[in-house]
Amino acid sequence: MSLPEHAPASKRAIWHAAQRLFAENGYARTSVREIASEAAVDPALVIRHYGTKEQLFMETMEVRVAAAAFDGPIETLGERFISFLLDADADARGIYLALLRASDSGGIWTHLRAAHEDGFVRPFRTRIAAHGADAADADLRARMAAAVVGGLFYSLWVVRDEGLAHVTRETLVRRYGALLQAAITG
Repeated sequence: MSLPEHAPASKRAIWHAAQRLFAENGYARTSVREIASEAAVDPALVIRHYGTKEQLFMETMEVRVAAAAFDGPIETLGERFISFLLDADADARGIYLALLRASDSGGIWTHLRAAHEDGFVRPFRTRIAAHGADAADADLRARMAAAVVGGLFYSLWVVRDEGLAHVTRETLVRRYGALLQAAITG
């Protein structure tokens, strides 16, 4: 769920403050009071607009993968998708890390799982099935493709793998794209 353009200024200020603080500090180390202070509003207004801290977190830390990332010939989707991910802005990294850090909370884990299914598995499955794979094979390959993508995020953003960090972008796109392509096309 994204923030409507016509939302009140206070709700927009809370949204932006929460998004920044959750991405920088994580769920556990961000309080409603800090969000309210950053947004220059009363903490009660945060709850009035969003209900709970968890709900605010889930609304501001939404994973969005542009549908265009899945477009184009399936035979070259692996490299194009990795290139798209590497070009993602710093917000994508912050959202991924914040969701990962907060994943031990029941409601947030459910949200993370849904984001995985809706943002990665389902679009990959749709593309794979459209090219003749039966439903079970398309689902398995889509889940493997999503796992390959998650592994790249983990290596680059969680453990900050120095060996990958020093590889040129072109090499990473080509070689990691080939891994993803193998999952997609079998």
